[in-house]
Amino acid sequence: MELVELKKELTDFTKTVTDTVKGEVKNEVKALADKLTEAEVKYAKSEDVAAFTKSVDDLTTSMAELKQVVAQKGVGNGAEAKSFAQVLEQKLKDTLGETKDSDKRREIKSRFAAKNQSVSFDVKAAVNMTRALINPTSGSRIPAWQREGGVGKAPDNYAFVTDLVTIGTLAASDTISWVERVSRSGGATSLAEGAAYGKLSMDYQEFSMKAQKLGVMAKFTKEALDDIDFLASEIQNEIVDGQLGLNYTLDQQLLAGDGTAPNLKGILGYAIPFVKPVGLTSISQPSNFDVIRAVALQGALSLYRFSHILLNPTEVAKMELTKDTNGNYIIPPFIDTNGRRVGGLTIVENTGIAAGTFLAGDFSKSGLFVRKGLEIMISTENEDDFNKDFISIKGSIRAVHRIKGTDANAFVKGTFAPALTALAS
Repeated sequence: MELVELKKELTDFTKTVTDTVKGEVKNEVKALADKLTEAEVKYAKSEDVAAFTKSVDDLTTSMAELKQVVAQKGVGNGAEAKSFAQVLEQKLKDTLGETKDSDKRREIKSRFAAKNQSVSFDVKAAVNMTRALINPTSGSRIPAWQREGGVGKAPDNYAFVTDLVTIGTLAASDTISWVERVSRSGGATSLAEGAAYGKLSMDYQEFSMKAQKLGVMAKFTKEALDDIDFLASEIQNEIVDGQLGLNYTLDQQLLAGDGTAPNLKGILGYAIPFVKPVGLTSISQPSNFDVIRAVALQGALSLYRFSHILLNPTEVAKMELTKDTNGNYIIPPFIDTNGRRVGGLTIVENTGIAAGTFLAGDFSKSGLFVRKGLEIMISTENEDDFNKDFISIKGSIRAVHRIKGTDANAFVKGTFAPALTALAS
């Protein structure tokens, strides 16, 4: 091929591929153009005709090879080079077409199981992803839910009497005993010279009371305890501090137990009724504040200094909302600045006390003696638990409660309505 012809063909080829070819092919085209320029310079100087002729032949061969490479890479005529994945996808589409024929699908399956068999299949278009595609089955959790810690529960009432009483231990026996002076007579007197001394005599008596047991149990399968991470601690919390558990039940026994075994005898069983104190004159328009002050006086006249009064929250609210005829709140002079002490008695409000009633006293005179403290036991040997993979959890307390007979006047109970009537009379 003559130099002029080679130059023209290379120029046309370069225009075809320069804008679409990248990388090695583009570099090779540029190198070929440089060699052609070099050969043209040598021809003009006529330095070596044989060398020039060989260069033209070599360039002609190189350009033919380069055209073949470019053709294999799918460039030229505005076409872009395709990746292996793109080529494969196009081949699949050309070969398979688009079919929904069930017979076609069975053919694909049978060919897939055989050796050296080609397989054709449908390529479906992509669709928009929605939650319906993510959670196609009812109850599925994609994405996984985030659970808050703890367990939601309606509020329980709480123990409020136990904290007020005196607590001791019953270590040596299941029975507590104590001695009371039940009577005394005589006593000291003024003496004339040579007169006999007065005689003092006292009678003592022993009293006793046996400890009683409070208990509760729950039964669960081993699987439930294994699979529900919070269940074990939740059971123990309910057994110990729940409103149906041991501590609250003990508290209610301290307050209102009837004393018939296996019940404890509560403070209400020992307390005496409210009686208008002797010497207290009629009170005009008495209020609940006046009743509490009169209760404190009843204790003081029996030589007790009452420490607390238990009230229902409704009664406390009524007292705090009391107003005069002008709409001004009434604050008696025997109430402290925060309104929680009336006549020296600290108010303890709880729904465990019935609305409209009260219980006041010197709570240090109430003694709770614990034979066996709170005990939690876990076993698989109850009934047929072992055979059925059940686990029994139980809790118990053994204790005795007493108020000595000599402290009979240490507690006063009553109802506001008749107490108000008594104070007005």
